[in-house]
Amino acid sequence: MKCRTHYRGIVTLAAICGTLAIVGCSTQTRYTWLNTFFDGVPPPGGAPARVARTEEEEGPGRRFIIPRPSAPVVNSGSVHPPYADGECASCHESQYSQSMKGLLPALCFQCHDNFLAKAKVTHEPAGLGQCTACHNPHSAPNKILLKRTGRALCLDCHEDPVAKVKVKHPPVEGDCLQCHDPHATNVKGLLRKPQAETCFSCHNNFLKAAKYKHDPADNGDCTSCHNPHGSDIKKMLVKDGRALCLQCHDDPLEKAKVKHQPVEDGCLDCHDPHASNIKNFLKKPVATLCFDCHDDFLKPAKFKHDPAANGDCLSCHDPHKSNADGLLIKSGAALCLQCHDEDDMKKVKTHQKFPKKDCLSCHDPHAGSDDRFLKPGVQKLVSGPPPSK
Repeated sequence: MKCRTHYRGIVTLAAICGTLAIVGCSTQTRYTWLNTFFDGVPPPGGAPARVARTEEEEGPGRRFIIPRPSAPVVNSGSVHPPYADGECASCHESQYSQSMKGLLPALCFQCHDNFLAKAKVTHEPAGLGQCTACHNPHSAPNKILLKRTGRALCLDCHEDPVAKVKVKHPPVEGDCLQCHDPHATNVKGLLRKPQAETCFSCHNNFLKAAKYKHDPADNGDCTSCHNPHGSDIKKMLVKDGRALCLQCHDDPLEKAKVKHQPVEDGCLDCHDPHASNIKNFLKKPVATLCFDCHDDFLKPAKFKHDPAANGDCLSCHDPHKSNADGLLIKSGAALCLQCHDEDDMKKVKTHQKFPKKDCLSCHDPHAGSDDRFLKPGVQKLVSGPPPSK
């Protein structure tokens, strides 16, 4: 018992002497003594020192954030205020401990707004409290304590979305954060704004003045047709030609005998994929559109058939396909009898003379120099005797 008491007395005396020695020593001597027994003792007149320990040394619990060994950053792009002010205990259990007061991100949210509280979509590092995946907790050469800037930071984890594509969206080559929020948002894909608003931040809003709007565009579903990052197809389309349209629309050429060539080549020769002031999203009025490829037979004509004169080509023709020649919606007299009365046609003496003739055998359906749209040479046949049986 006397030995134990004697031993405790010696230890106590040594501790008192050591404390007095440290207090009485110079600043550098005190730092040397303290650093011998404690981790993370701030150097004289400087910011807290970093300890040469790795995250792995703390084990699988991941409770602690242990910076990797490096000298204190001087003239850095940004410094965490508690670190700059030497207030280590703001985050650490004490000035001399590397252990944190709590887990991330709760510890960060003691000072920073909790952007996760009401967010529907969270970036995985932020949602899992891996704040230090992007930010250095003490200081960094970039703003807001970022370890890297621009897309270089994102590519630490994400694959480069435009590495192997021919057509690249300019914002993607610049900074991902023009469109995406790095922490959390209420929009799918971590977009800062809904999809259409994001696109119209740079592109003209073609929907504002349009009378007719294509559903995907009107619903703000731009990525149903476009890849937002890049593509091997012009305008960053997800598919080329009519294959893109056939993702949603039935193939108008299926089982057709007669096919309109522009439809085989691609729908966009005639249709605007976004919006238009013309029904069926046509790029131009029907007749004007048709005369982009077909000769304008109306210009030299003295007499013009009403449907043609009114630009109503579709009253007789199907713009995509047909089972009749000329892309007609019906064949023979059935087409004409959509508008003309059959009983009236039978009363015409000339028709009585040629009862088996098809209307288009004698009449031009578009225009002509004769008020009955008779084809050249038919006049003599009409004025002559009826054909022999």
